[in-house]
Amino acid sequence: MPPPDLMCWENGTCGQFASDPLGVMLTPFDSIFVGFSIVVFWGLLCGILWLRSHNPMLVGIIGTAMVASYMASDQVLQFGTSPQFAQAQTIGSILILISLAIAVYHIVQHRLDAPPN
Repeated sequence: MPPPDLMCWENGTCGQFASDPLGVMLTPFDSIFVGFSIVVFWGLLCGILWLRSHNPMLVGIIGTAMVASYMASDQVLQFGTSPQFAQAQTIGSILILISLAIAVYHIVQHRLDAPPN
């Protein structure tokens, strides 16, 4: 029986590791998640950060910095993003706006309940 067709990551022959380590490491996951692997890993990272800090503004700032660094990468500038990533950006923007609204609400509410100076 002939061996199955192996992908480059199974053979260890993906040759661009020195020039594009993130792309090569995400290659096996892209075959499963189809352009959604960055979003899955960033979601896990932001979820862990949220569980450790319980601070929505910190998670929003870190998430925004991660998206900005990804959007400034050569891969995105050259080829563009996947539709899944654009959808994840929209959802992330909505969540940041909600967390900003909650923060402003708490600031105003605290100011109204504070005793006069």
